[in-house]
Amino acid sequence: DGKSMENLLILYKLLYALGCRIDGIDYEIDRLCVAAIKKAKTRQQLERNNQKLKQTMDYLQNVLDNSADMIITTDTENNIVEFNKGAEEILEYTQGESVGKPLCNFFTNHDQCNLLLEKIRHEGKISNQETQFITKKNKIIDISITLSQLKDTEGNMIGTVGISRDITEFKKTQAQLIQAGKLAGIGQLAAGIAHEINNPLSGVLG
Repeated sequence: DGKSMENLLILYKLLYALGCRIDGIDYEIDRLCVAAIKKAKTRQQLERNNQKLKQTMDYLQNVLDNSADMIITTDTENNIVEFNKGAEEILEYTQGESVGKPLCNFFTNHDQCNLLLEKIRHEGKISNQETQFITKKNKIIDISITLSQLKDTEGNMIGTVGISRDITEFKKTQAQLIQAGKLAGIGQLAAGIAHEINNPLSGVLG
């Protein structure tokens, strides 16, 4: 093992320093030194690979934590696995309260949720689907959600990953603009009618 090899190297150095030679030991020491160097290089490479992997994992975790959008992943049973800070802030649930719970619990319409998840299984992805979620305080919010399959390195589906955006304020503004457009149209219509009525009266009154 490593300790025995280290002791053998120390012994060899001591004997060599004393001018002692043992038949065959030079070859064995050389062989052990080569093996030790290879092992050290392999260990260094593993350490570098582990460091790169950790850096990548830290980067991805940073993206997950600092996204303003909701990022939620599920397993194949549609139970939540990852629940980022954006989801915590928007839905008002903590990660601890959410992990392991069914994704459909957040939908106001569970049937729609099940249909979307079934569609994911067959088509692989849906984009910018508008729906509604319900927060911990029972507030209904408008959501735009993109869902896709989450796969392992062999291409097998292991769950889903969803990125959702709160579009409640956008929908309110949109509704206000539509209403303003309708009112403007009514105002133009009223002005046109008044003009048509006033024209004959102008002729009569001179």
